[in-house]
Amino acid sequence: MHHMNAVHTEAKRLPEKIKDAREALLREGRRFLMENQDGRYGKFSVRELTSRCAMASGTFYHYFASKDELVLELMETDWAGVIAAIEPLAASDRPLRGKAELIYDMVTDFQRRYYLSAMSLMSPTQKNTERRRKNEQAMYAAVRGFLSAEAERGELVLAADCDSAAYLFIQLILAAGRNPDMDFDKLWKCMNFIDGSASKK
Repeated sequence: MHHMNAVHTEAKRLPEKIKDAREALLREGRRFLMENQDGRYGKFSVRELTSRCAMASGTFYHYFASKDELVLELMETDWAGVIAAIEPLAASDRPLRGKAELIYDMVTDFQRRYYLSAMSLMSPTQKNTERRRKNEQAMYAAVRGFLSAEAERGELVLAADCDSAAYLFIQLILAAGRNPDMDFDKLWKCMNFIDGSASKK
């Protein structure tokens, strides 16, 4: 009976160990990419990652088919995190420019961390094209909702429709994030948003 209880207890612990090991691999993978935002994706090896996690290299393949699969999961998780952070912004007391700068910072940080990895990973297959389109559409929807809410509150006057404004806003941020000579101040002037709060004073 004692043996049966010990087996049952170990069986319960196994899913926790699996989850902990998987989370450790994701955590260390993200840390590596944050430390190597200069394009050294090729140096990101399974051996180095498992060494950081104090695991055997073979353990990695219980959870991920390849390092590319792990990085793609990190990219999509962090992209979803940026989107989730944008959605409640319109309700905050931060001024419009400050909210726009926060979106710029989050998207730019994501891009600096993952852009070169994405270039290595996202070959133009149908699956990758669909994945990219889905992620882009989710971002546009979040920004469209933010801009629409700001316009409804009178904090923003848009010269274009919200769909176009959201698309251009994100595309400008992505372009600026790849250009070391661009910063948010220059981007803000290019966007030509009209601060609606100024007209209420």
